[in-house]
Amino acid sequence: MPDWKYLNNLKAGKSGLKRNQFSRPQFLVFALIFAAIGTLILIRSLAANPNLPGDLNNDNKVDIQDMSILLSNYNTSNSTADINGDGTVNVLDLSILLSNYGKSISSPPSIPTGLSATPGDGSVALRWNANPATENVDNYQVYWTTDSAFANFTYVPSVAGTSYTLNGLTNGTTYYFRISAHNSVGYGPWGTAISSVPSGGTGGGGTGTVTPPTPPSASGRMKKPSANTSASFGNRNGEPSSES
Repeated sequence: MPDWKYLNNLKAGKSGLKRNQFSRPQFLVFALIFAAIGTLILIRSLAANPNLPGDLNNDNKVDIQDMSILLSNYNTSNSTADINGDGTVNVLDLSILLSNYGKSISSPPSIPTGLSATPGDGSVALRWNANPATENVDNYQVYWTTDSAFANFTYVPSVAGTSYTLNGLTNGTTYYFRISAHNSVGYGPWGTAISSVPSGGTGGGGTGTVTPPTPPSASGRMKKPSANTSASFGNRNGEPSSES
């Protein structure tokens, strides 16, 4: 026999179960609070692209999504939307975004040109030409080794500008050098190596002929070395398999 009393109580909402812990207005308030917190966390987690002013969500293009981020933070001090860094998201930031609206970065930089080496006493000074402004290069990476095949090499990441001097080298030893450029898409290819022999004098660098694999990609797995960081190609992706 069915328990008619229980069924009647259940139908009337008298089963003793607490079906609603919060009233509907309370639930809506909590939902709005959590939604606001989630949106704030998402916006603050976005890092603006330093290579493309106006690319606030760092997707390598300036579009309606970036416009939405800026307008939602207008008249605030949000660091992501504050393009010119004056502490306030205002019409100046909007102007910068609009001037770059529709622009995008779709490929890594080309090979830097004009690499030259000037030997010194235990040192070699490297110089090269800046990449075209349209490639949005933010830094360069210098690779050097005594191995002409570049099976093992040392790299110096995040070099600002178009020159770098390597010190602590051994006079009379031939060193080989390459460079690559980096933008928000990744590292571009490196070109033909040049060589130089520190001897305490001055002079130009020679030109190498070996073309090794593509340099490491900008995947975020490459950490900045201390003074000298050795790396060797050990996988088919051309990324360093070991560091010291």
